[in-house]
Amino acid sequence: MQDQCYVTPTTQPASADEINDARMATLAIWGMGCRNCGTRAQNALLALEGVVSAAVDWERGLAYVDYV
Repeated sequence: MQDQCYVTPTTQPASADEINDARMATLAIWGMGCRNCGTRAQNALLALEGVVSAAVDWERGLAYVDYV
């Protein structure tokens, strides 16, 4: 991992109603080579409308997304 590769993770505040109504999806993601790649993918998912939460496992190439 290189210093210029660092990315700051973002957060997505969710209301209690969104959390209660959320469904979960597991997505396959290819091409992530480091933890920062996973953070970039997570930030991109959190920027999508309807996404309540997202967690990315860069080593396994999986994203876990709660959405409404």
